[in-house]
Amino acid sequence: MNSIFDISDKPLDDKVRVSLRSFAVVAGTAAVVMGINVLFSLIASFVTYGKAAELKREMEGFSSNTFRVPEPSMGGLILQTVITLAIWGVLIYFLSGFARKTKQGIDSNNQALITTGLGNLASYFKVIGVLLCIFVGFMLLALLVALG
Repeated sequence: MNSIFDISDKPLDDKVRVSLRSFAVVAGTAAVVMGINVLFSLIASFVTYGKAAELKREMEGFSSNTFRVPEPSMGGLILQTVITLAIWGVLIYFLSGFARKTKQGIDSNNQALITTGLGNLASYFKVIGVLLCIFVGFMLLALLVALG
């Protein structure tokens, strides 16, 4: 393997091992917390959808234009859910892969697993970078629409 993470010819000293292992533990904990956060966010979005639909049904007898409730769209909510699960799923996959493989590699003194774990961390940051670029692009587009 010829990678920037390929450390097979350089042995890791104890200080690097301890630091890398503690970083992997923190990353694994962060992946679990991210997963729980996604789960609660999705539950909250479906609960909010149900409340908005219920409020719309309660107000159907009134024809006041000053107090209109937009009709919730189940299709939009499902699309949002799929996109959210895809993005967070990829992020959680790479971060937990880094944590799991790096810890296993350090515990078993397997340089290939450490290299694979660090590669997962690099992929995680690449995905974050692409998402950041997309977000900035949408913000610039919204700014152009608002100014134009």
